[in-house]
Amino acid sequence: MEVRDAKLREIVNQESWVVEGVHFKWGLESFEQADLIFIVRLNKYVRDFRVVRRFVRTRLGLEEWNYKQSLGNVCKMIFKWNAGYDKEDLHKIMELTRRFFGQEACRQEHGRDRAAS
Repeated sequence: MEVRDAKLREIVNQESWVVEGVHFKWGLESFEQADLIFIVRLNKYVRDFRVVRRFVRTRLGLEEWNYKQSLGNVCKMIFKWNAGYDKEDLHKIMELTRRFFGQEACRQEHGRDRAAS
């Protein structure tokens, strides 16, 4: 975790940077220093499909992976993380954006731009 946090600090201390992902629980510094935050909300089933596709592609050696993926990991990603994102995490992320910007971030929902409400 120390290496990860140091790398994040190194990134956000640069003149310009982009951080991608839903790492709001440990990436708070990136929220604090961001000029803009975009939240892309894809349909849960699209996200589930992408998790399964990534699993298959990494197991076939068609895509690199940074951790050994297993069927248990895929189930955890789909049934815990992906489901929890819509139920809990997205609300926490939107609250963070209000805290730092006084309003929620811009988000892209199902392919349409819209101001967050």
